[in-house]
Amino acid sequence: MRFIACADLHLRQDKPRCRQDEDWLGFQESRLNIIAEYANENDCPIFIAGDLFNKPIVSEEIINIFIDFCKKVNNGVYAIAGNHDLLYHSMKYLNKSSIGILFNMASISDKFHTFEDIDVSYANFGENIHEKSKEVLIIHQLTFPDINKIPPNTEALSAEELLTMYPDYRYIITGDCHISFVYSKDNRFVINPGHIDIQKNNELTTPCIYFVDTEIQEIEKIELEEKYNLITDEYIRDEEEREEKIQAFVEKLRVHDDFSLSFEDNIEQEIELNRKQLDNKVIEIIRFLMN
Repeated sequence: MRFIACADLHLRQDKPRCRQDEDWLGFQESRLNIIAEYANENDCPIFIAGDLFNKPIVSEEIINIFIDFCKKVNNGVYAIAGNHDLLYHSMKYLNKSSIGILFNMASISDKFHTFEDIDVSYANFGENIHEKSKEVLIIHQLTFPDINKIPPNTEALSAEELLTMYPDYRYIITGDCHISFVYSKDNRFVINPGHIDIQKNNELTTPCIYFVDTEIQEIEKIELEEKYNLITDEYIRDEEEREEKIQAFVEKLRVHDDFSLSFEDNIEQEIELNRKQLDNKVIEIIRFLMN
């Protein structure tokens, strides 16, 4: 079996705060076109391990961008639903989520498919495994290459734990973690493609996809060029400045028991504190304007 493995597309109408692209939708389209080209060059389908969209309900324009992408892939696109794709993170609400449109379309399309149409085991987010072939399993499970890399207070598995949890599968393709890696043990593999573009300032790892050929055990990492010059942390500095102002205000409330939330009261207090420096005419004008 040959396929392109990717995950965490997080297609979205709104531009992430860290990006400065003039045409964000155009950038996403171009990124999908590159992935389609790799699939066609290798004469294989694309497997997506969840989180096609950044939120459960996206615009018609985003859905059409994804459909146009599927049309360009000669051997079709196969996908599972990730947590971001599902309203309330539950397959119970599939038909109320945008990805539900695609899943319903799969029955009449030769370009987009669920994994019901192929001999691959899979699970949409929150589901039990739909068991088929023991060769490949597609899931959306937050997984890190090593247990020591799991952030504090995060529910996640290490790659080794994932292989232990699913001992019957040779290749496990998983999504949710935006860091790309391949972990191998005893001729078994965990492939976590990671994100296809950077949407957060603290996720500056190179976006990529993987070409997988299970017959010859080939796993090729394909890095996707990113425009790092269009990624900024300016919004973080703005947030820090705003936080400093809030903290200063809170500190003033704490220190000055007589500080009021009333604008008028605070003006009167400042007048009294600075009466010696203020001309009486200035005080009269201030009070006139306040009235």
